[in-house]
Amino acid sequence: MDFLVVVIISVVMLFIWQVYRMKQMPVHELVVECLNRHQFKEALAILSNDVDKGNYESAVMMAEVIEKFGLKDADDPSNELFQPIYWYEKAALLDEAFNGTYRLGLRLGRLPNGTVIDDGRERLELILLIDAANGKAEQQYELGMLYSNFLWDTKKIEESQYWLDKAAEQGHEKALFEIGSRYISENLNNTDDYGSELAQQARQYISKAVSLGYQPARKTYADMLIKGIGGDKQLREAEGILLTLCEEFHDQAENDKYIIDILVLEERLAKLYVELNDWDNARLYFEKYAEYGKSGEIALANFLLDHSHSVDDHARALSLVKEGADGWHTDVLAIWGKAYETGRGVSKNLPKAAMHYQLASITLNPRHIESKQALTAQLTTLEKHEVTILEKEYRALHPISEERQRSINYCYASNLLKKEDLSCEEAEEGLALLKQCALAGAEDVLTEIADVYMKLNKHFECALWLKVSMLGESVPTIANDPVFDRSGFICSNLYKTFTDEEKSRIEKDARMLFEQIEKKHDDEI
Repeated sequence: MDFLVVVIISVVMLFIWQVYRMKQMPVHELVVECLNRHQFKEALAILSNDVDKGNYESAVMMAEVIEKFGLKDADDPSNELFQPIYWYEKAALLDEAFNGTYRLGLRLGRLPNGTVIDDGRERLELILLIDAANGKAEQQYELGMLYSNFLWDTKKIEESQYWLDKAAEQGHEKALFEIGSRYISENLNNTDDYGSELAQQARQYISKAVSLGYQPARKTYADMLIKGIGGDKQLREAEGILLTLCEEFHDQAENDKYIIDILVLEERLAKLYVELNDWDNARLYFEKYAEYGKSGEIALANFLLDHSHSVDDHARALSLVKEGADGWHTDVLAIWGKAYETGRGVSKNLPKAAMHYQLASITLNPRHIESKQALTAQLTTLEKHEVTILEKEYRALHPISEERQRSINYCYASNLLKKEDLSCEEAEEGLALLKQCALAGAEDVLTEIADVYMKLNKHFECALWLKVSMLGESVPTIANDPVFDRSGFICSNLYKTFTDEEKSRIEKDARMLFEQIEKKHDDEI
């Protein structure tokens, strides 16, 4: 009897000890112990209780346990509590750092455990909406940018502006810059008035983004100061910004990706000094710009013809662009037109000047057309006839190569499609030329074609050309495109509006077009 009492007391003591030990044991160690004993129900209960206390790590562990052991609700297999994604979303709402990681995964169409999902964009939108409604500025900005890709949905575009405004109210740098950039674009599309209300608002937003330390906004702000967009010109302030940027990029010049930035900055500085009538510094930066190739040489040649009175400088200007005219480089042709019009570097000859301007205008460049029209208005009937003869002779002596003709066609189409009063016939002509460029191997034209079709509200054609561009990026299927990829995002949403037959046609036609482009590209290599 005494022995039985001792046994009972021992069992009770052991139970009390186990309970005490379990209470003292860290939650995750306790869960692991339960899993090792296949006590899955107990493990899930422990984790669920810890999630209710606000522990995001337990929510992540819950998702991983359910995934690893294939746990299901026997009574309701569709129970969302047994779906890993339910707990990942819980974790994202409990911890800001995990939230960022989770959002990135959704943009890639994947869960943290690597599982590929088809509804990444929808889930991203959902979690962003929750956080944005709770006043989180970063999520408000991301939601605004997400909605900005719904180019065909007016309501979504309005929501995009709403959430960007919310983020900007909290001083979110990227949101301020995005809104300011939109106002600049809208102002320039509707008016040339740099003092308009839109322009003033743009300057306020960009200025605030710069004051908060958003580095990418500095170049845009400097441009506004130079042009007087939204306020007075502040050339010296712009000079300081550009010089600082130039110095920063030069410090990183060993990285090739900064070379383009340096080129852009040096060109801007050169033009700024022209406006300041600081000819020495202007020349200094045009000379630097010219060291990088043809575009810089053209800019320097223009500067020397426009602002130097030295005969030697005029001769040098034309020597810089001597070969470009024969090669049908339209900016070079315009320089020769200027030389013949002003008599700098060559004898003054207005018909020859008009002929060069005429040839330079074949790409519909507005500047070249303006020069041509201004000079042509001064010519006599006899001189105009001479221009026609000179042009025929020039074309006979300098045939356009196939490669150069493609480049001319591309520039012509791009300028044509930018017209405000674009007719249907002009749109078709421009698109036909862009397609010729694409099928000749110019893969960088593909998204431009898609953008034109989107503006024309031709969604089927837009999706087709987006699909072709995505095939070149080795994207397997439209449904699984990375959400952050603009082409994939737009295409996947357009796909939802198509019938199965239309989707099949897009897949088939896109593959055929892509193979034509690849074959042309391989043949040229």
